[in-house]
Amino acid sequence: MKKLSLGCIGTGIFLALSSLTVSAATEVNSVSALNAIIANNEYVVVDFYSPQCPPCQRLLKILPSIEEELKDVVFVKVSYADVPELFDVYNVMSFPTLIIIKNGKVVGRTVGFKSKKVVITIVKGKLEI
Repeated sequence: MKKLSLGCIGTGIFLALSSLTVSAATEVNSVSALNAIIANNEYVVVDFYSPQCPPCQRLLKILPSIEEELKDVVFVKVSYADVPELFDVYNVMSFPTLIIIKNGKVVGRTVGFKSKKVVITIVKGKLEI
């Protein structure tokens, strides 16, 4: 797992390799923060969710165990309440949506709640790991 630290330049936020561990509990709260994570990691899975969505909450509960099994993949979450513009950028229309990114390119997505086993199978297949 890569470690990242947050820093600020004016009103912008940037990430640099350092001390903050990115995990399933890491909330991305800006376009620039997500772009930095994608730029600094080969495999990224982004969980697009809404705090009011019961299936989203179920998925959020199992993401840490999925992350534990897929140690080469960085998992982050993006809340519609915090960064709605990212939902437009990635054409997210339903909650929850997982976007699977390899070397900066979207290689897959899954929509709706899936079991841990199904999510792991989808992510491994799309990332070819």
